[in-house]
Amino acid sequence: MITLQKSLENGAYNEFKLNLYFELNLVYMYTNISFTEKQREDEFKLYDTLKSNGFYELFFQAINEDEYNELFAQLNAIKEASTASRMSVAAIISQLIDNLPANAETAAKIVESFDPKQFKAVVDFATYANGGRNINTNLPVE
Repeated sequence: MITLQKSLENGAYNEFKLNLYFELNLVYMYTNISFTEKQREDEFKLYDTLKSNGFYELFFQAINEDEYNELFAQLNAIKEASTASRMSVAAIISQLIDNLPANAETAAKIVESFDPKQFKAVVDFATYANGGRNINTNLPVE
């Protein structure tokens, strides 16, 4: 679940991050190697270090292949179910409801900062650019 949480970006799973966090979490769970908080702060660097020094090659030779495949299949099954759930109508409505307060606040700020004089200038410019015709009806301005 941590792998899925860390690899989710804007509602979609980043496959590179999914694999990176899956492999790192296997190391965390299947070895007794202790990493400092400082080392775990930059997991991309930690992953790169483990990959480039040959650790991963040895680690994946030692891990049971069937167990690895089962864990990876479970990860993908949960990922697919999560993706389907997020795409459902209920999930979209839930997101709208969750985002409503922030969107309402943004709209309120726009309304507060609305200056009718600036709007009038925009309408005048559009009318002029439209050959003097009313931009709403295309009739000449009276």
